[in-house]
Amino acid sequence: MYESFGASVDQNAKAVTFRVFFPDNALDPSQYQRGGLPHIAQMKVIGDFQSQIGAKDWDIDTAPMMRKEQYQNKGWLNSYNTGPLAKQTVWRPGMHRGRKSVTSGPSSTVMDRLQ
Repeated sequence: MYESFGASVDQNAKAVTFRVFFPDNALDPSQYQRGGLPHIAQMKVIGDFQSQIGAKDWDIDTAPMMRKEQYQNKGWLNSYNTGPLAKQTVWRPGMHRGRKSVTSGPSSTVMDRLQ
């Protein structure tokens, strides 16, 4: 199941989908025994693709928000699909660069690389 998360390129659609999964033991007790869900207020995707979707590259303020939805009664999936991008952005493996921004409160933002 976990191999379908992260950043994935659809060569035919010339689009990139970013997916981050958080298991939830309230939905599926087999997911984990201790701890709980992270308290995430929002997740955004930041990268060199943003200018192709009407925003400024690497700009957190105009970065697209990831959508949160329940996933297979096992947890929560945060995802964003870019829609069609210019051919050169998607065509070459390893050319894509992006980060996700996670805000868990009014002053707590963490950025992480997506590959």
